[in-house]
Amino acid sequence: MVVFDRDGNFLRSWGEGLFPRAHGLHIGPDDSLYCTDDGDHTVRKCTLDGKVLLALGIPASPPPI
Repeated sequence: MVVFDRDGNFLRSWGEGLFPRAHGLHIGPDDSLYCTDDGDHTVRKCTLDGKVLLALGIPASPPPI
């Protein structure tokens, strides 16, 4: 995740190595980030500064079909 200010200046980044194949992002009503990764088959709920609050799925373990 790369964070910029309103003027486009780089502030910080986080999540390197956490998301092998980031796929989607949703911002919840409480400003939590829901990050989906279709490479390791997980959804992670994170704070704006990158703390993982919840992880759904087992990394690199797709569910049985």
